[in-house]
Amino acid sequence: NDALNERVLRKMVKQSLLKDEDVEVLLNEKKNSADNFTDLVLKHNFLNEVQIISFLSEEYKCASINPNHFVPDENVIRLIPTTFAHKHRVLPISCYQNTLTVAVENPSDLGLIDDVKAITNMRIRTAVTLSKEMNAALLRFYPNTQTTENSNSEEAIQELVRIVQAQKEQGQQETVS
Repeated sequence: NDALNERVLRKMVKQSLLKDEDVEVLLNEKKNSADNFTDLVLKHNFLNEVQIISFLSEEYKCASINPNHFVPDENVIRLIPTTFAHKHRVLPISCYQNTLTVAVENPSDLGLIDDVKAITNMRIRTAVTLSKEMNAALLRFYPNTQTTENSNSEEAIQELVRIVQAQKEQGQQETVS
């Protein structure tokens, strides 16, 4: 799920990061390309990675981080299952007072944030990161990607059970208050 879309690209024009012509080039190329907008912006050298991350950090009012500069506690890493972390490209960084900080590539993906909230039963704070940094961090902190189908299925079932339990608890809390 790319953090850049046409709306965000137009905001970049308003802030003089891109030109209207740049956006037209990107929109036309996107029609015939499997690349996401972020990759296309980088490919054309319209912006560099630091400029994109700085913009997204400001736009979504979240920190920008390199998750490889952190060493999350093993208990924090275990809060998000391996298959979920790889599939949704999310990495838990730290936990403080029932608030989990996660590195994501797209801080506007509210569905992902809601899913992480349901899985962990915690408040979620996002920090935006680059795709290549996320790749390295996922491999570093969730190295067992060569698991068998059975363990993936088992982990998926456990993940679903955690989500359902979290939703039940949330429903019970709402009826009490």
